[in-house]
Amino acid sequence: MKPILTLLLCLLLYTTAQAQTDTGILSAKYTAIKWATHSILWPGHFIQLGVEKRVGKYAGQVQFGISVPLKYDIVDTINNPSGSLSGVYSGFTIRAEGRKYYKPKRKSETADFFIAGEIFYTQYQQEFAGGYIGDNYNSSYHDKYLLNKSMLSFVTLKTGIQKRFWKHFLIEAYFGIGVKIKKVEPVGRYNIEHRSSKIDFNFGEPVFGTNASLSGPVNFSIGYFF
Repeated sequence: MKPILTLLLCLLLYTTAQAQTDTGILSAKYTAIKWATHSILWPGHFIQLGVEKRVGKYAGQVQFGISVPLKYDIVDTINNPSGSLSGVYSGFTIRAEGRKYYKPKRKSETADFFIAGEIFYTQYQQEFAGGYIGDNYNSSYHDKYLLNKSMLSFVTLKTGIQKRFWKHFLIEAYFGIGVKIKKVEPVGRYNIEHRSSKIDFNFGEPVFGTNASLSGPVNFSIGYFF
């Protein structure tokens, strides 16, 4: 994860420096309605819609998304041998963003680069499973449970490119890096004090409670502008 975030930071700094050397004048003015996935690298069950208002070089954008109401059914043989933990995934995300557009060195009437600052709040659920060491380190077991997650970020910097086509359509892609405050609560976890087993190492083992971490959004969106 850290090498990916380091690479994203280097690319972000490079494209920001390129933007500062551009002196082109942008005149695009539009309102756009957009659809986006939650994230390419860390996908979630979200559908997101947004509205962007652009006037020349500058634009503001807001997005709102909700979880796709998919069912989950977690067989909990430890806490409830005769049943399971089941329900429907729930969650939402809300985002606000300010942008500044600039032209690439090879000028194009329908393509612009942009740098942006974003704040967001996201709340969602995720299924997780892993191996753990029991009491006195003399046994191990496999546990499957649900995670309730929430994230808040006031500092996310992004850079990307937008391409307009067919008079009223656009597509854009971006990446960024930021700092987020994350809260993780387990539901159906057998014992939160038990550590991951050495035999069954849990990749991406969640850290319960509230903590700060880096975020690296990578995404794309399509839209209609008028």
